[in-house]
Amino acid sequence: MDSKALQNLCDAFPPEGALDQLVEEINQTAESDGLAFRLIHSDRDWYKLGGIVDENGARITDNLEEWVESEADGDAMDLYARYGESGYKATAISGNTHYLIAPTGDAATDFIQLQIDEVCETMDRELFDPTTIPETLEDIIDPMDAIRVEPEPLSPPKFVFRTLTDLGALSGELTGEYTGDPRFRRFLSEWKSSAAARYARFCDKWAVEVIPYLTAMGDHRQDVKLLSADMKYLKGLDFGHLPKDQPIHPFLSKIDKQADYPMAWYFLMVASGIMPYGTVKALARELKEPHFGRPSMTPGDMALLTSWIEDPYHL
Repeated sequence: MDSKALQNLCDAFPPEGALDQLVEEINQTAESDGLAFRLIHSDRDWYKLGGIVDENGARITDNLEEWVESEADGDAMDLYARYGESGYKATAISGNTHYLIAPTGDAATDFIQLQIDEVCETMDRELFDPTTIPETLEDIIDPMDAIRVEPEPLSPPKFVFRTLTDLGALSGELTGEYTGDPRFRRFLSEWKSSAAARYARFCDKWAVEVIPYLTAMGDHRQDVKLLSADMKYLKGLDFGHLPKDQPIHPFLSKIDKQADYPMAWYFLMVASGIMPYGTVKALARELKEPHFGRPSMTPGDMALLTSWIEDPYHL
């Protein structure tokens, strides 16, 4: 599968087109490689800095931050003196990131993941506040307070190719002792040994965000963030206000049913960190007490839960 071909396909796709139409065109291209992509998650409503336009809407730059740093040369007040009355407007880019997967084998990481951004650039704010002289470049690039303008779109929304990742080829690095994320390594190991793996394919439930970074010693490392469309079921529970006179496990069993695989609540909890530690301990106590009847967890899954309580982790 060629990244350049996917980039060209996204660039040529009409702005009025829908995501499912784009996926269909992608699959026509991917068919020769024996791949079939489908959407598994959308990370919605993110925001980032855009560019600069003048008072008539003419483009000054696509990259606000680079322009400010280049023009100012470290002197925010001088930049304000030269451009404070220019009428320049800062733009913002908002969007969604869509995660598409195509299975390539039976192992948990045997899949190719395609990320596509759906973006729209809009007017955001006045670049300068005439009543406030900026002291630092950050006061211009991303100020705490700004004069907002009508968020008028500067162009129709468009799809932008982001990344194409072969998780099967990358899994060694992501789980390696020296380059990988030990939390992800543990997560995969637990998934493979749990009842979840017998009912659900990993790539049908999880999108993988790889986050490269440098250690203090200058070594390259990679963290992993897991995303799931099923996260909404866990976030729908207010753990601070669960009925105190009722057992916890029925609420979590409901999450498993909604996500359509056992132990969904556990893996969503590990990936998000939004379930209090005390709630997990209370659940374990419940499941060990005979008056709650037959536990809904297998002995292996119960051992997994016990291990987490002794050594908790989150991605």
